[in-house]
Amino acid sequence: MKHNKTMPIVISLFVAFSATTAAQTLTEAGGLNRDAPEVGNWEAFSRTAYSITGDISVSKQGIRFENGEQLEWREIERTQLGVRYAVETTHNPTLINGNTMCGNPSIKEVVFQGYQGLLFMKVSEQAGGLHMTSDPFDSTAMCGLYTYSAKP
Repeated sequence: MKHNKTMPIVISLFVAFSATTAAQTLTEAGGLNRDAPEVGNWEAFSRTAYSITGDISVSKQGIRFENGEQLEWREIERTQLGVRYAVETTHNPTLINGNTMCGNPSIKEVVFQGYQGLLFMKVSEQAGGLHMTSDPFDSTAMCGLYTYSAKP
């Protein structure tokens, strides 16, 4: 896993472009699934992702973290801005270095949004708390934000 020091520039660019462009660019990068652009193998890009989740593998049924832990979910909303999942797994997985995604509470929702091959994963311990906006940082219920790049 390598870290790119241009991440603040990429994140500020994310805010500047429309969600339609973001979704189109994400699905065109690396031949990703147009019906579910979040599905696939992703490399930790942000320091938070690198130190807590590591690389991830995402399917429509759930996520597998680098250390083998998993969460299962069901899709509850899909728009041009991204996709929102309700987490059905009741345990809070222990990830890299004993970290969890949001501290002690179990994760209830996950939102994926993308731009230029990067995937932003917002997580919340509140059901119904996450909303998709053109700004991945915009959510009062968000307890964690993780950024990934598509694996070659």
